Amino acid sequence: MEQPIGVESYQIDRLITMQITPPGQDFNSLVQFGQTFSGAYAETITLTGIGYATRTFNVAGSFTSTVEFHLHPHASPMNHSPSAAQRPPQQIQSDATL
Repeated sequence: MEQPIGVESYQIDRLITMQITPPGQDFNSLVQFGQTFSGAYAETITLTGIGYATRTFNVAGSFTSTVEFHLHPHASPMNHSPSAAQRPPQQIQSDATL
């Protein structure tokens, strides 16, 4: 039998907003565009418990995500974009605190 919210666990709602910073106008930024994404994010986390009582946490910070491309040793230079299945998972670093 399903218990009411808050008896065995909390309902968790998350609202995340990310703002990507556009690349700079220098040579390195322009040629590396699409490989590194950075910007700011904000998140609102709301926990709902017994009697629908809520507690809200706001988190904000910056992030950097780097996309790595790996060329297959036999790939031609014109066909170097990896498929989604070949891409390594992205890692996001954050300086956010609760």
